[in-house]
Amino acid sequence: MLINFWLAAHIGGVWLKVHKGLRAARGQMPDECLLIARGEPVSAGRLRDAEIFAAGAWYRAGMAACSPFVLALTAPFAIPGHLGDDIAAWSTGVAGTLATLFLSQYGYIEIKSWRLTDYLLAAGPGAAEQPLKPGAPGRPHPAGFWLLVVVPAAFCGFAFFGSLQASAGH
Repeated sequence: MLINFWLAAHIGGVWLKVHKGLRAARGQMPDECLLIARGEPVSAGRLRDAEIFAAGAWYRAGMAACSPFVLALTAPFAIPGHLGDDIAAWSTGVAGTLATLFLSQYGYIEIKSWRLTDYLLAAGPGAAEQPLKPGAPGRPHPAGFWLLVVVPAAFCGFAFFGSLQASAGH
């Protein structure tokens, strides 16, 4: 199971419900992402299109995750004292962690789609209709999701812990 494509299908599905104008062009893409998440064979061209859609879904989720930064900017001024500082620290940590996790998935899938596009251009006409060969560049791997969850989460955890210690005066 490719969790990043499964999540991208659901995130992208929500985005398509909010932005009804995108449904005509990309309405089938959540289903394509679910096929890829389950490991079902699809053509290389469909995989590339699903990767582009999934990367966009992760990018939009990352940008939406940045919205709590508004609290970080306004809380110290609107709520004086330690409470405003704590709200600013927590909202910065939560927004920064979510944005980092979402945008790392975006970067991973975006690079995979670029590599697949390069492979298809080099493979010649008709390659997009064929299934992608094992080991071909651009093929998603289940370990990619976990690697890009654990490493950024550890980094953000250390940074978040440090910011909380700094706001507590330790």
